Amino acid sequence: MQEIRELRTYSRKYVRLQQRLTSILQDMERTLEVCSIRITSLVSNISGKSVMKVIHALIEGENDPEVFAGYIHGRIVNKHKRKTIVESLRGHVIS
Repeated sequence: MQEIRELRTYSRKYVRLQQRLTSILQDMERTLEVCSIRITSLVSNISGKSVMKVIHALIEGENDPEVFAGYIHGRIVNKHKRKTIVESLRGHVIS
């Protein structure tokens, strides 16, 4: 009986953490949209390496869309073309 209660507690905690993660990712996507950075419309997963590299570069102070485009995976660039990728990364981030 104790084991079942413990497992339920872990299960509830896991669900809450997943909900929090989803909420944080949605907030990140909204923030990028407000800054006119629309890369999330071209990728399948906002938590993927390409988008995370762009976000980390933004945090570090980078603001050149050409540099950001270098962080995007080659398959995405080939699918959407580099010009489209660069335009989707052109935004206005206020520090």
